[in-house]
Amino acid sequence: MWTQIAIMTMVIMLVIAIYAGRSDVTHGAFYVILAIYHIIFMFLYYDLTESNGSDAAYYYTFGSMTVDNWPISTFFVLVLAAFFRDVLGATLLDEFFIFQIAGYIGVILIIKTLGDVAPKLSGWRRFILPAVAFSPGLHFWSVALGKDSLALMALGLICKGLASDNISRPLIVAGLFLIFMVRPHVGVVEGGCLVLATAILSNRTSVNMRVTAVIGGAFALVIGGAILLTFLGIQEGDSDQLTSYIDKLQNGNQLATSAIDTASLIFPLRMAAFLFLPLFFDATNLNGLVLSLDNALTVSLAIYCMFNLKPLWTAARDSYIVGFGVSALILLTALLAFTSSNIGLAARQKMMVVPFFPIIFCALGASAEAAAISNAGRSRASLR
Repeated sequence: MWTQIAIMTMVIMLVIAIYAGRSDVTHGAFYVILAIYHIIFMFLYYDLTESNGSDAAYYYTFGSMTVDNWPISTFFVLVLAAFFRDVLGATLLDEFFIFQIAGYIGVILIIKTLGDVAPKLSGWRRFILPAVAFSPGLHFWSVALGKDSLALMALGLICKGLASDNISRPLIVAGLFLIFMVRPHVGVVEGGCLVLATAILSNRTSVNMRVTAVIGGAFALVIGGAILLTFLGIQEGDSDQLTSYIDKLQNGNQLATSAIDTASLIFPLRMAAFLFLPLFFDATNLNGLVLSLDNALTVSLAIYCMFNLKPLWTAARDSYIVGFGVSALILLTALLAFTSSNIGLAARQKMMVVPFFPIIFCALGASAEAAAISNAGRSRASLR
C-alpha cells in the first residue's frame, strides 16, 4: 500500500502543512492535523470505490493520453489519470494520494481566505474557522481521483487571490484556467462573476478599469463559450441542440445515487433544495447524516446572511471577494440546480458553491465587530 508515490505525497503534504502554518508553531500543528484528517477521508472514499465503484475507478481504468476532443472536463481528468498510471506507474490508490493533494490545498486556501477577510473574530463567530476546516463534506468530496479535488483547488486560488490586500492576479488566472479545464461551464460563469464583482458591483474600481474588465470579460466569455459549445458538439445559434443537451443532462442526473428528486419543484425551491438538502429528517443512512451536518451549517449561515442584507450589499460593494462570492453563489446555484435535479449529485457539485457562505459570514462578522468597537468608542467619548 505504501508505494514510493504514496510516501512522496505524504512528504509533500507535510511540507505544505508546515509552509501554511509557518508563522506560528500552533498553526503548523493545526495544518498537520488537518492533513491527517484529510487522508482519513481519502481512505474512506477509496474503500467505497473498491467496494461499490465510482467515477475514480472509471478515470483510472479508461484514462488515455490521446483523446478525440478538447482535453477539458472529463477528458482532462482522463489524460491526467493516464499520465500518472502509464508514465509514473501509479496504482489507483496512488492516484487518490496525488489528487487529494489538490483538495488539501483547496481547503487550506479557503481557510486562508477566511483569515484574510476576518483576521480576528471574537465570541461565537470565531468557531466558524474550525467548523469549515473540519467540514466532512469539504474533505470527503475533495480526496478522490476526479474533478472535485481540482475544482476545490481552483475555487481556493480564485478566492485567495481576491481576498488578498493587493489582488493576486496570478492566483486568479490560475484558478480560472484550472476550473475551465475541469468544469468549463462553471469556469465561464465564474469568469462572468469576476467581471460583475470587480467592474460593476465594486465602488473601488476606476472607470478605466471597469471598461477594461468589461471588454476583457466579454472577449473571454465569447472565446470560452465558443470552446465550450464546440466541446459539447453544439453549433452556435442552434437552440434545438442546446435544449436537447440540457434535457439529456437533466435526465442523466436524475439517475444518480440519491432517491431525492427535485425536478417537480418550482425553480426557487429547487435552488434551495440544491443548497440545503438533505437535512436530519431526510437522512436515511450514515452518509445522509454526515451530509446533513454540513447542510445544517450552511442553513445557519444562509439565515445569518438573510438577516443582514443591507450590510451584505455594502460589503459586496466594498470587497471584491464578497462581491464575487454573492454573484457566484446566486448564478452558480442557479446553473447547477437547473442542470441537476438529484440531491445525491448535488452533494458533490455544491462544494463549488457552499464555501462562499462562510466567506460572506466572516466579512459580515468583521464588519459588525468593527462597528461595535466604533460605537463603544463614541459612547465612551460622549461620557467624558
